[in-house]
Amino acid sequence: MAMAIVIAFSSSAFALPGAINPAHPRLYATQTDIDQLKKALPIDVPLLPGTGTITFKISAARKVTGDSADPVLFGTTASATNAIVLRHIDSWDSASGLGVQLGFIVAGDASYAAHARLTLEPDVETPVVLTYDSALKRVTLLVNGKSTPINYNSNGFKWTPGPQRYDFIGRRGDVVKDFKLVDGADKLLWQRDRIDYELGAAYTAFMTGARQRADTISNTCVVQAKPPENGSVCDVAIAGRNVILEEAKELALAYKLSGDPVLLSAARKYVDMILAIRDYPNAGLTAGTEWSMNARIAALGVIYDWFFSDLDAAKRKAMRVAIRDTIRADIPGSNNDLIGMTCGGMALSTSQAVLDCAGKPDLSYAYIMGHQASAMTGTAMALLPIVDDSADDGVDVRPFIDRIYTHLVDGLIPARDYISIDGGHHTLFSYGSTVGEMVERLIMWRRALKTPDGSAIAPSNFESNVVRPFIYALRSDGSFPAEGDNFELNIRMPYVGYAALAAANRGDGVATTFYQKNIKEARGWATSGQLIWDTLYFPGTPAAPADMSTLPLSARFRVAGNVFMRDSWDYTNSTLLDFKSTSFTSENHQHLDQNSFSVFRHAPLLVDSGVYDAYNSAHWNNYYSRTIAHNSVLVFDPAEQFILGDKPVSNDGGQWFKATQPRYPALADIVPGGRNALGGVTQFEDGVGYTFVTGDASKAYSSKLDQQDGFLRSVFYLKPATTGGKTSILVFDRLHAPGLLAATSLLHTVNKPAAHATATTDTGGRLKLQPAPDNFPLMVRNGDGMVTVEPLLPKNARVTLVGSQPGIRCSQVMTDSKQTVVDTDCRFTARTPTGNGAFAWSNYAPNTVFDKKSQSDFGVWRMEISAVDDGLKAPGAYQWFLNVLHVEDQRAEADPTVNSSVLLDSSDGSAAAVAVEPGVTVVFAKSSAPASSLRWKAVSNYHGSILAAGLVPSTIYVRSYDTQTQEIVLTASATASGGSFPRASRDGVLSIPAN
Repeated sequence: MAMAIVIAFSSSAFALPGAINPAHPRLYATQTDIDQLKKALPIDVPLLPGTGTITFKISAARKVTGDSADPVLFGTTASATNAIVLRHIDSWDSASGLGVQLGFIVAGDASYAAHARLTLEPDVETPVVLTYDSALKRVTLLVNGKSTPINYNSNGFKWTPGPQRYDFIGRRGDVVKDFKLVDGADKLLWQRDRIDYELGAAYTAFMTGARQRADTISNTCVVQAKPPENGSVCDVAIAGRNVILEEAKELALAYKLSGDPVLLSAARKYVDMILAIRDYPNAGLTAGTEWSMNARIAALGVIYDWFFSDLDAAKRKAMRVAIRDTIRADIPGSNNDLIGMTCGGMALSTSQAVLDCAGKPDLSYAYIMGHQASAMTGTAMALLPIVDDSADDGVDVRPFIDRIYTHLVDGLIPARDYISIDGGHHTLFSYGSTVGEMVERLIMWRRALKTPDGSAIAPSNFESNVVRPFIYALRSDGSFPAEGDNFELNIRMPYVGYAALAAANRGDGVATTFYQKNIKEARGWATSGQLIWDTLYFPGTPAAPADMSTLPLSARFRVAGNVFMRDSWDYTNSTLLDFKSTSFTSENHQHLDQNSFSVFRHAPLLVDSGVYDAYNSAHWNNYYSRTIAHNSVLVFDPAEQFILGDKPVSNDGGQWFKATQPRYPALADIVPGGRNALGGVTQFEDGVGYTFVTGDASKAYSSKLDQQDGFLRSVFYLKPATTGGKTSILVFDRLHAPGLLAATSLLHTVNKPAAHATATTDTGGRLKLQPAPDNFPLMVRNGDGMVTVEPLLPKNARVTLVGSQPGIRCSQVMTDSKQTVVDTDCRFTARTPTGNGAFAWSNYAPNTVFDKKSQSDFGVWRMEISAVDDGLKAPGAYQWFLNVLHVEDQRAEADPTVNSSVLLDSSDGSAAAVAVEPGVTVVFAKSSAPASSLRWKAVSNYHGSILAAGLVPSTIYVRSYDTQTQEIVLTASATASGGSFPRASRDGVLSIPAN
């Protein structure tokens, strides 16, 4: 029957491109892959003979930051049996040499049976020959051909070889070559041409972690129908794949590499723990819904596959039954089970002999958000190892595998290829990092299947590019901007590494550098075992490292609408601007945050605020995912209703879905012209000394804004002349609200902004600052960074600061059982209807307990900038905002009372021009249509630089001076020619250098 299955898969009747590999393991790796990994690792050292010789050549390195203390070069100091060890002793290092210790350990003895001290010249290859004879109780040590004294225990040399552990940790720069172990008859027992200490250190960390997991499973966890529901190793009821599946994977790989029976015993018990969930109270196999269901059966699949020959037939059959029954387990009235995740709203086939959907399912709405991908992958991982044996049980599971693969190649990959055509993603960074998980899933499929002609399995285009946003947006603390639903993510995470390696193995040398220099360095030496998985998944040779400087300092990702601007590749000292204007709207993990941005220098300065406490929580629905939580623009219309499902949510005045737009769109809905298509990034230019971008978020709002030019945001990022210098950012907004609804520009901060303006306390944690014709600057500090916010437009602006203050209480909306009432919390306020068309500011606090540990981006204060007081009409259908942001290192003495940037008058109102500093002028056309003429006040002999945006693309402009109005004038010319006339770029930017 197994042969029939292989033949059937080669038939065109199925979507799978080839046969399922018949041997175990087949998920993530074959035995060949594992054997290749073992050859690269310094493992499988045999039991030392009674008499033997160890020879090697060593170039010892000095200790550097991140190296372990007294790291072992060979052997171990932590053994329950007799052992030998060679290790650095940090305190023995001196200017002239490095101290290394040789020791022979007798189990239970407090001191060495014999030991020696070696002094090695740093980074100089030195031959070492160690010979021992446990019968004659003798040790000799030659270093560079010279005998080194051996110190014996006063009680005699009682050492004999034992089944010890062997660690190869070393220091980063250690080089050991030509390592050989021979017995007394000169028979070669073990050798390595070169000891890979990086892999050796990672292996020690990996095995330590795996054995700790095994110990917890064996000695702490209990086989029971209702285990503890706390996300721990023992939680196989409601935890997800990051717990349940990972436990199985770690045990499996560690066992394959070491053969440690402790790991086998733990894996067998873990199976029993999962099988016991069948009797979970009230839910049975559906405990934890699809989130946990797919994790449990995927874990069973991995253990079935990797421990196949170590499991008896009865155990394997029980696992197969549990897998099939879990897939068939239905949650009435819900698609939140494994049937719904693969078949959508369709039921399963009624035949008990075939596992399949009742018909052809339509999951087109799920391919962009990708949530179903996790459940489908887990289900495939459960079925792929049991396909042959399940057929012997009389149940054909092949059709369900085929359904899942079809979803992958016809839906999920095309959606990812479109959105991430150049690497971006609309849910960056946390959920965007799942692209690395998708890379891992594709590896799983590619190892499990085999095509007759060797053609590609599940080919994709996105894998070459998806690391780029992570390269651009890495922050000095190892984190990334808090776009979208932001769970715990940093550069050390496995998925970031997979994204980098996928690109590096496809020829991207910068990705190689990023992986080696940034990712691995952040993980640390001998503290992470992730390198073992990386090496297993990516055995090929990556591209040669390329310098980061080969990349431009700014990048645009077209469909996703991510734009990143930085002033250097010095991650520690550069200023990062993260701008977002996605070309489509959707709900799942994507926020209503078009034309928003954040700024980071040493610490978050302007942030995406709020907490990812839970999907669809009160905080998520009313604040966190909404425009009000982002550095964007609100247009409050008291008549507008925001309905989520059938329930009203806060009227934040922000972006929302139109009645014609599905919240879970299909690929056809998000392409240009589709129902969910938005303007996105319309202009991007990375020039000399600046980066420019324009985003069009008009269609992200209801008809309260004109749908063609309702909200255009343009940003100039001015790069400092030297790394670490002041970065100036100009943010210019054009708003078109035909109904004269007043707009409000938002800026969110971690700490309270300081300003030299009288403040009046209002309800809802609101401080209204005294208006002034030229507006007051606001100083924002955090950590070692600071930003001075200079609001130049509108003039005489109404500026309000919103946040928690001593003695001030805010109305709290408590609709989640997991919230805790703290009436002084005013951080997350939004308008709530109180009846009769009235509204009040209420706080939507996050759940008290959430997974996110780092709170650096949560945001505590909000700046609101508007042209008029609340409730008043806008002064006109068009409104303009202009904020100048000066970002620099923290200076305690900085305390500005007036804006350093000067708004320059324009007699015809065509330009919003700013003297950013002496000799630097930046000009924005106030019209949303390309301007053929701009003018602004300036001295007649102005010779500084000019940057102008909003001009007719690729058009020559003539510069003149109007002596009557004392203005510089730029005029488009169809007749001027020659190199002396400046020409606007294809994005309508004109750059005139200082003369």
